[in-house]
Amino acid sequence: MVARMVAYAPDRILAAIEYAPGHYEPIGIDTVKLLEAALSVPQFIIANGADNICGTQRPYAYFERYHDRAPLTFMVQNRVPHCCVMNVTPMALLWLADVIAQQTPSADKPLVPIDREQAWQGFIQVEVSSVKDDWREPVWNAGDAWIEPSGSTVPKGAQNAGWLPSKRFAEAWLAFEKAREHPITSLE
Repeated sequence: MVARMVAYAPDRILAAIEYAPGHYEPIGIDTVKLLEAALSVPQFIIANGADNICGTQRPYAYFERYHDRAPLTFMVQNRVPHCCVMNVTPMALLWLADVIAQQTPSADKPLVPIDREQAWQGFIQVEVSSVKDDWREPVWNAGDAWIEPSGSTVPKGAQNAGWLPSKRFAEAWLAFEKAREHPITSLE
């Protein structure tokens, strides 16, 4: 639903964090269409590497459809099922802080567009797991990861993970993606 809100009211949204996006037909992430106005909204798409409901394929396909034209970040919580946002919360807050710092809107100053040229870029090498999602598609984890200055070519055998708003976030994203497993924590 978060991605759908970006498509519906982009002028009212500073940024969006889409956690385990995907879900059931007919309103799955694969049906979200972003118009030109929505392409300026930064989005952080977080998939789970053991998610047997939403998986990784559909969230990544959404990311892949728009990442060349919009500031989109993709991240995998390695070996985490469809749950457990607590262990990714620090990453989401860091990403959001860097996005807000770049945009700094105010009543007398319009929203400043994201400068994608000053950002960093992430890449992942996927590792397919034995988990399948609700569509029977294989789910994957980040087996390896790299960061490069924006505009770099995707390394051979890697997938683009998109826009990383700062070097600080890029380094945190890299450490998170290189972790073989993320602890499953909850509020219980």
